[in-house]
Amino acid sequence: MCNSHLIFSLGLNIIKVVATAQALTALVSANEAIVLDVGFSGTGIYVMGNGLLIKTTWVALGGNFFTQSLARVAQTTMPIAKEWKHALTAGDLTAQEAQWLNSHLDTARQRWSDAVLEALKPLALHLPRHIYLTGGGSKLPGLAKSLRLASAMYHYAPEVTSLKINSSPTIKNLVGQFDEQLFALAIGLGSRK
Repeated sequence: MCNSHLIFSLGLNIIKVVATAQALTALVSANEAIVLDVGFSGTGIYVMGNGLLIKTTWVALGGNFFTQSLARVAQTTMPIAKEWKHALTAGDLTAQEAQWLNSHLDTARQRWSDAVLEALKPLALHLPRHIYLTGGGSKLPGLAKSLRLASAMYHYAPEVTSLKINSSPTIKNLVGQFDEQLFALAIGLGSRK
């Protein structure tokens, strides 16, 4: 279902639509931060300075990249790799299974964090200390750790946390569930900044 069809089928009146980058960064309390929106086909990189969105870029590595990498390394099919990845994310594996999967995903996580940091190199002298992860692909365990370990541009390990529904006191979760894939869309429709 396309976004406009969803909006109109819900009977919503659109007053203002805000770009995903602006909507997500409006949730961040830090004046200087990086928001990484890990989607299916890539990662949106949104850099804030002085409370404003100052740079956006994108790398073509997202959730599907991790699935493809796992399928290739574990020599399995994409549907099975996706099932394994989702089981790891949900915590539905034994410790031994999770360790085995994580070892197969280590190289992919390293490649992803290297690509993100490469995209940020032009800002190397002024990189914000706070990094927020969001999007469906951000649920994959180990991404925050991989950013901390790969951050040679920093003189310190950056603070990496998830940007979720409870990241802003102005957002209320009335349904009791959190859908990472619809989060950015909903925030873009509901943002007042």
